[in-house]
Amino acid sequence: MGGDGGFRILAGVDGSVPSRLALEWAVTEARLRHGQVRVVTAWEFPPVAVGMEAWSGTRTSSRRPRAVSRTRP
Repeated sequence: MGGDGGFRILAGVDGSVPSRLALEWAVTEARLRHGQVRVVTAWEFPPVAVGMEAWSGTRTSSRRPRAVSRTRP
């Protein structure tokens, strides 16, 4: 329960069908009971293997590998 006497429903959403259904349920329940919904999500950056050919011994160039920058989706 919140400090104001209301309640909150926490819904974790990862883009899957079950998580979307859970979010729909949470919103419906909060509307019926005058509560609040808090939605959380998380993601993990996939591993990046760009530029690793320099360490495998297959690259013949003497250039140094470039740094790879990542941006958030």
